[in-house]
Amino acid sequence: MPLEAEVSRSRGAQHSHQKQTKRKLTKQQLAKRKLEIAQARKQRLDLLPTTLSDNQVLTFKEWCAVNALSERNGRRLLSGGNGPPIVRLSPKRIGVRVAANKLWQASRERT
Repeated sequence: MPLEAEVSRSRGAQHSHQKQTKRKLTKQQLAKRKLEIAQARKQRLDLLPTTLSDNQVLTFKEWCAVNALSERNGRRLLSGGNGPPIVRLSPKRIGVRVAANKLWQASRERT
């Protein structure tokens, strides 16, 4: 039994050391990551129609793309009551009307 405890402690010590020596991203890696995120956001926006009627409903992902939000942040806004009113598209899908999004954006403007 003492041998197993020694191995266990050794693995724990190794793991702790790995966490301590984990390197941060270099400036070049960080810039590359930011560029990839911006390109992905632009691709999502390119999928949207160029003209949107006020009565059209954006899916949740489209709404996040239009407002440059991550999906996690979008869900946080909606669940906290700080987002626009939602439209239930199906039992598991939600959307936001374009008109409601415009009103929500106007309500968040600073003067």
